[in-house]
Amino acid sequence: MLSTERFCESRMREIRTSGSTRGEAIVLRHRSSSTLPKLLEKLEILWGNCTAHARRRFVQVTPNFPEECRFVLESLRDVYRYDAEAEAQGLSPEARLRYHQEHSQPVMDALEAWFKAQFAEKRVEPNSGLGKAISYCLRRWDRLTLFLQQAGAPLDSNIVERALKKAILHRNYVHQPITETIWRDTGSWLQNRSFLS
Repeated sequence: MLSTERFCESRMREIRTSGSTRGEAIVLRHRSSSTLPKLLEKLEILWGNCTAHARRRFVQVTPNFPEECRFVLESLRDVYRYDAEAEAQGLSPEARLRYHQEHSQPVMDALEAWFKAQFAEKRVEPNSGLGKAISYCLRRWDRLTLFLQQAGAPLDSNIVERALKKAILHRNYVHQPITETIWRDTGSWLQNRSFLS
C-alpha cells in the first residue's frame, strides 16, 4: 500500500469518527493525481482544487502584470485571513462554513466578476500569462470555492503536500549514503584521470 493511500485512509477514518461530515470525503486533487485510494466504506467524494496552486499562478506573472495581480493576491490574502480567524476562534466545520459564507463569499464573488470582466472587456489577452492564470481559475471555480459550499472543506492541499514531502525527504535520506559513496568513489577516480588535469 502506498504511503499516500495510508494517509488518505487514516484521514477518512478521522472524518468518519469526527462526525463533521455526513459520509462525505473531501479530496483536494492535484493535477498529477489520477487514482483514488480504495476506501473501506462507500463515500461520496467531493472534488476540490487547491487555492494555493491558483494563487501561485498569479505570483508567477506578477512582474508582468503588477496591478492586476495585486488585486487578485490581496483578495486571496483576505480569504486566507478569514480562514485563519475562523481557526483561531476554534469554529466547528459548520460554523466555519457560515463564517466563510458571510466574509469570504463577497470577496470570491468580486474576484470571479473581475476575472470575467477582464475577458469580456478585452483588458487581458487570453494567451498571456495573466489570461492563462485567470482561465485556470475560471475553469475550476466550483472546485476552488468548495470551502464556501461544504463544511470542513479546506482552502488548499498544503497539509497533504507537507505530509507527502516528509515521506519523499525520508526516502531521499535513506538512499543518500549509497549515493554519496558512489559519488565519492567515482569522483576520486575521475580526479586521478589525466584528461581532467
